[in-house]
Amino acid sequence: MLGKGAASPVKYFHTWFTLLFFNVFSSTTLLTYILFWMVFYNLCHIF
Repeated sequence: MLGKGAASPVKYFHTWFTLLFFNVFSSTTLLTYILFWMVFYNLCHIF
């Protein structure tokens, strides 16, 4: 991967940016899911 990055830096940085973007997106989705599940769980226990 580092060899490929040295050969074509633009492609390497694009892949890194995509990976970073998807990591941030997936973590945000996971946090939203956990938050939703906690609220849902609490509502079920109240009623």
